[in-house]
Amino acid sequence: MVGVLGAGGMGTVYAAVGERGERVAVKAVHAGQAADEQFRARFRREVQVLRRVSGPCLVPLLDADPEEETRGWPPPTYPA
Repeated sequence: MVGVLGAGGMGTVYAAVGERGERVAVKAVHAGQAADEQFRARFRREVQVLRRVSGPCLVPLLDADPEEETRGWPPPTYPA
């Protein structure tokens, strides 16, 4: 982790460096959101969609764990 990019009602977004040295953003969901089953269901659907789409104007999904208890929002690559 390099630092905090921002925080809001759903969680905190961190700047980080990926395994290959690329800049990435890691979204960590607040524990309260992670405990909400409706939120988790929406998150699971979002992860499924993000895993199927790509394009030059989309930030790619590197990894996600919708079953994680307190975090797991998709960490997309951080735009340069």
